[in-house]
Amino acid sequence: MTNPLSQDGPSIFRLIMKRVHADPTGFLATSDFPKDHDDRAGPGFAPGLLDGLAHGSEKPSDVDAVVNALSLRSSGDIELFELESFLGGVRAIGSVDDVLPLVIPDKHLADVRRELWELARTTRRYEVAKWGIALGSRSPVEADETVDDLLLFARHPEFTLFAANSLLHRARSRSDIPLRLARLLSVHDLWGRYHLLRQFAAWPEYFVDVEIQRDIVVRAGQVSLDGRSELALARLVDLPSLMEVAADDHDLAEGLMGTIDGLLQRAAASPMDLDDPVGTLDSYTDMLETMNPSPRRVDALSSLDDFLRSEVPRLLESSSAEAEGFEQLAGRVALLVDAVSNDDILREMLATKEHYRCACTVIGRCGKLGLIDDLDRLIQPELNQDGYIVHGIGIEAYVDLAGARALPALKRIRELFAAGLPAREEDDTWQASHRKHMYRVTYAAWCLAMMEVGDDQSARDAARALHSDSQTVRDLILWRLPQSRLFGSELVVDTVRGAFERIQDQQFDPDGANPADVSLVIKLGDTSAHDWLLDHFDEILPPRDHGSDRPGDDPQYRMLRSLLMLAVNSESTAGDLALTRARSHASERTRECMASVDRSLAYRKQTTD
Repeated sequence: MTNPLSQDGPSIFRLIMKRVHADPTGFLATSDFPKDHDDRAGPGFAPGLLDGLAHGSEKPSDVDAVVNALSLRSSGDIELFELESFLGGVRAIGSVDDVLPLVIPDKHLADVRRELWELARTTRRYEVAKWGIALGSRSPVEADETVDDLLLFARHPEFTLFAANSLLHRARSRSDIPLRLARLLSVHDLWGRYHLLRQFAAWPEYFVDVEIQRDIVVRAGQVSLDGRSELALARLVDLPSLMEVAADDHDLAEGLMGTIDGLLQRAAASPMDLDDPVGTLDSYTDMLETMNPSPRRVDALSSLDDFLRSEVPRLLESSSAEAEGFEQLAGRVALLVDAVSNDDILREMLATKEHYRCACTVIGRCGKLGLIDDLDRLIQPELNQDGYIVHGIGIEAYVDLAGARALPALKRIRELFAAGLPAREEDDTWQASHRKHMYRVTYAAWCLAMMEVGDDQSARDAARALHSDSQTVRDLILWRLPQSRLFGSELVVDTVRGAFERIQDQQFDPDGANPADVSLVIKLGDTSAHDWLLDHFDEILPPRDHGSDRPGDDPQYRMLRSLLMLAVNSESTAGDLALTRARSHASERTRECMASVDRSLAYRKQTTD
């Protein structure tokens, strides 16, 4: 019978084989692979992402349904293409662990499993291939070519988890498999790398050898991800022992720095998730202290310093048992950053995109006065083409060191912001979005600097950025103001007073008050201004629903949530009345926002209790 599911073009496996043979050591390009719209892992998701985020079966009935379909195929009651059609609609990640113990021991299903393995190599449907790998590759005949084919499947992030699991099941009789899998870390990023490390952690007995651990760290630690892979790696290998020998092993040191850097970014995991965070970071500091001087070492120490500066106050406030150890480590790291950051290395770092931001941080934080002229020379309008030479962090470091002497350099780049960001061909790409964000960050830092060291008129011109159309610019300035010398100055007081007066004038405007003005008064206004905002809650808000379909993108919605949180935190009668009015407001969006705030409060109470 003809398979009605057949599609033009080679199978997924054939495409993998073709790409790998063309580039054996490169990342696998998956953009032109087939898109299976019936599967959840369709267009719009990075390969391997959905399986990486999945937790257990979404449909408890899937297990029985899969076993039943295999039995029907074994008895000849359904055709192979019908089995393929069914499996294409069942996510393997949710059921495969429960299906395996029911299917593998059943000798009556051996022929079906062989068919599944062949189907895995001929299908163009992702979930079908996953089922074929999980069930079919572990058929009674385990030929060498099966291992080679599984290693090819493991190159594609959508199949890495399933292929690695099947391979490690036979590692007891094939001692070469753990090392061959470890070498695949070099040709994966993101989710493929995470799935490999996740499987390694499930089979730790195959990865106790020091050389294999070194190989894993060297290959896996080169690219910082979101913390998941780094945490899996840190739990798999003996980090302190590897750190002891890394000072004389450049590749190992690079891998370890990449691993710890990924945890320090704290996106999905952090050093606090380790079994012994203080001991691990102490060993890491020992390693960095004994390494040869280099920009990378300064960068690694600065990242660790940033983490400790933010973590130690939180630990001290919570009276954590680890607070004392972290506090001692923070003092040691701060001194070490200053000691290893000589002027020559910092000048080298200033000249590179990779290390520029770190160099500026260290220069400002450690007060490297000998580098004032170097920063001055970098703040030039003609050097802004890459969007990083006058990055905001460089301006902040320069003003911190130079004070009023920075004014000529700041005036030199005024034209950058007067003209706006020039258009480019790639304006619809993520690189363009990042460039625009960096421009806004730089502009916010420049405005703060001009407000601090500029003449009276320049400072007042810069203060207008508090009413910028860019939420990024406004938020950055408001975030930095309380820590700056400007806080409480006449300039800031006048700016807040002006915003408050405009709100009072706009309270009966059909469109409500200006969100930028309200945000400014909430962040920097006094108690009397806050009480007035709460007393006039209804007049400030727009009386009708409008704005973005995505509330987080709507300035009015953000203003509303800020007002509601002000009411919550005020613990006053005015605040309680504002919350009561919000729960029965004529605007559906206001009621939805209030419900969101109520959920946040309930969660806060639950975690506190």
